[in-house]
Amino acid sequence: MRISGLAIQYAKTCPRELWLYLHNINLNFEDQNILIGRKIHQDSFSRKKKEILLDTIKIDVIDFTPSDSDDELNFDGPIILEIKKSRKLVEPAKYQLYFYLWQLEKIGIRTKGMLVYPSEKRREIVELTDQIRNELTQLVQKIEHISNLPTPPPATKKPYCKGCSYFEFCFIE
Repeated sequence: MRISGLAIQYAKTCPRELWLYLHNINLNFEDQNILIGRKIHQDSFSRKKKEILLDTIKIDVIDFTPSDSDDELNFDGPIILEIKKSRKLVEPAKYQLYFYLWQLEKIGIRTKGMLVYPSEKRREIVELTDQIRNELTQLVQKIEHISNLPTPPPATKKPYCKGCSYFEFCFIE
């Protein structure tokens, strides 16, 4: 099974959304939040290398020349940037970026990552640890298990469900 960063993100947020995504049931095409996120992504880091596809991962930006203000990185190599609309779902976004770093590490590229929230003027450094690698291994197993289910897992209401493009699919009354 070929697992993407988006699958990792969904595995951290909602098993039902993950199952729907893995079975190509996609309701996100015209979702306003997705369209706003695309616009932010398009307008950010215009002079950097963007949208690099490597197997199943799609890296938003590779910054080959981090600025002097990035001293906290303590790193001389390229930095992988993941651009997000807001910090609303920060943990799933971190794991998506961890997954990218992990996949790059497997082919001999060790680097660091940075979550970037242009509209909030915030950023956060992300690094792999042994604990995160173990968690990613477990997430991959979880994704494989959910993918093999004959029907989607039951809907579970969470605080962010109202903003999800699958909301009506899951909670029509």
